[in-house]
Amino acid sequence: MRPKERRDSGQSDLFKARLDQIVDLGHPLARLAATIDWRFLEERFGAVYTDKLGQPPLPTRLMAGLSILKHTHDLSDEELCARWIENPYYQLFCDGMDGPAPAPSWGCMGLPAKESDMSTIAIIGLDIAKNVFQVHGAAADGAPVLKRQIRRGQVLTFFANLSPCVVALEACFTAHFWAREIGKIGHEVRMIPP
Repeated sequence: MRPKERRDSGQSDLFKARLDQIVDLGHPLARLAATIDWRFLEERFGAVYTDKLGQPPLPTRLMAGLSILKHTHDLSDEELCARWIENPYYQLFCDGMDGPAPAPSWGCMGLPAKESDMSTIAIIGLDIAKNVFQVHGAAADGAPVLKRQIRRGQVLTFFANLSPCVVALEACFTAHFWAREIGKIGHEVRMIPP
């Protein structure tokens, strides 16, 4: 199913200000947004959408714009979301003139970390919780590389896509289960006493 793309209608809304009325259109992000052929991206990316069941797709401009901003400014998913919420130029770049759409939900987008960061991870600290786990990754020199929240259903997929490393987790009731499952994937699991 193709996403419902937002179109600039040129109409005013009594209760919502248009972004082009409140921002400087000479700002670099506004000028860049005007030069990108968004319809071309919608056509190219729209070809890969399917009509099968699943989560409805987000607008192509929003996803492409967020990806461009994330890699241009070297931001994590959380940092990008925080900046997008408070920066009207990010909203203009990703959504056009009609004003901001609802804030992106990173949990459902599943945006991956940069591949270069993922390959440098030597150790991961996994904080186990009921539904949302916290993952902290560090390089061999101890420099932080990754900080992310993942849902319970994404844990094994996340570790399967990661090169073998040391995974440390606190010994608790479910830690033995996760240690076995993560160990089967090829990681060295170490449990830390509470």
